[in-house]
Amino acid sequence: MANNSFAERLTQLRNEKGLKREDVAKVLGCSVSAVGNYENGNRTPDFDSLIKLVDYFNTTIDYLLGKTDIQTDDRDLQFVCQYTGLSSDAVEKLREEGKNAQLPYNELISEFITKVDLQELSKHVFNYLCRKKEWDSLQEKYVELTKERNALTYTIDSYRKQGTGNVSDIKNELLTVSQQLHILGVGLKQAKDSSSLELFRIQQIINEFVNKLVMNRTELIAKEIVKNFMNSGGDDNGNN
Repeated sequence: MANNSFAERLTQLRNEKGLKREDVAKVLGCSVSAVGNYENGNRTPDFDSLIKLVDYFNTTIDYLLGKTDIQTDDRDLQFVCQYTGLSSDAVEKLREEGKNAQLPYNELISEFITKVDLQELSKHVFNYLCRKKEWDSLQEKYVELTKERNALTYTIDSYRKQGTGNVSDIKNELLTVSQQLHILGVGLKQAKDSSSLELFRIQQIINEFVNKLVMNRTELIAKEIVKNFMNSGGDDNGNN
């Protein structure tokens, strides 16, 4: 079955690098028409081709298949994106801004510890990590079963083309694997929904802290401006 998310992501990544379909075809060792079919959503590549694309574009299978919006393959960056809900590009920009701004981290951490309900935050972080671990485990099983299903489908097609072999037993096995995949798919959705809810609650706590911090800092700056203005006798140049 074609994957429209994959088609869009492959086209996006290729365009971002300024590549032609011929370039991607060389990476995959396939024809240009095959790449065209991938990008048009008519076909999806096999697992080995997916790995080649992941390595070439420095991304993840989940991103290529549209299961996540986090593009980077940097594990640390992935965690920050999942924790904050920001895109990988946004986190990278913040990282650079932080280096240039020389922010008062000690003061920021001190305010965070004293003004945030750490017990409540820790509970949601723990729940999120548990759900995420469950999702990762189910995802690994899902990938393995998908490979097994693809192999069975390929075997059935081969037997039919050659006119040899009894495919009834293989069909039964394929049906069993497909049913298992369906059950895993439901479990994956439940785990993802649960982890998303916990992540949303974490973001709420952090955003509330950040908003209060910004408001307090803005108020302090405003008071300082008024104070300086009053001390200057209302003269913009500070002259009496």
